[in-house]
Amino acid sequence: WTDDFIDCGTTDSAISGITSNITIAFWIRFPTGTLGSNSYIFVSNSIDDYFTGFNIYKDSADKISILVSDAGNDNDYKRIKGDAVSADTWYFVAITSDMDGSFDTIGNTTILYNNSATTETAAESSWADTKSVGYSGSGKTLFGKSLKQDPDVFAGFEIKNFAIWNVQLDSDNLTAIYNGGNFLSLKDDSGEYTQSSNLRAYWEFNNDKGYTIGNHSI
Repeated sequence: WTDDFIDCGTTDSAISGITSNITIAFWIRFPTGTLGSNSYIFVSNSIDDYFTGFNIYKDSADKISILVSDAGNDNDYKRIKGDAVSADTWYFVAITSDMDGSFDTIGNTTILYNNSATTETAAESSWADTKSVGYSGSGKTLFGKSLKQDPDVFAGFEIKNFAIWNVQLDSDNLTAIYNGGNFLSLKDDSGEYTQSSNLRAYWEFNNDKGYTIGNHSI
């Protein structure tokens, strides 16, 4: 498939209403040919630009980030990025954040790969003052593409079990959903996973290998 993406349309407040504490977790794999390129994994924006709401992004250095923007349509954003990923490897990625615009320190945001903390760094911050995530309207939700037309962000990946909670999950819950590297449905509580009631969005993409987006077919 070439230039595939998933358009979930305009969301209600289940996602766009999350403007503070959040956890985003998912499994992802990047084929060899897609490394070294930019790729928007998940976007929740309200205008056809990069800079409202929040998104999950892999840059050309192959580092996965959370990018948080305000609602001012003024190109203000902050980004926290983890370590580089390797090709043809399934990664469990979990990002917890208070989504505070003070974002200069990693104390507000933690990124895990395969249940181990990565080296998070603030990057490409375009505002100095404390701001918070915002939407100028209801959020629009996409996998594999930004709202702004950008042909450079089409890079293939496989994804499954993508979930968003409106709380920062603790280490017991994160370990439980990592599940020793095995898929776990998150619709209901299971063992140390006790936060299904705070789940605000969930896509399992649960086939053998995960749903493929971009220019690589399974």
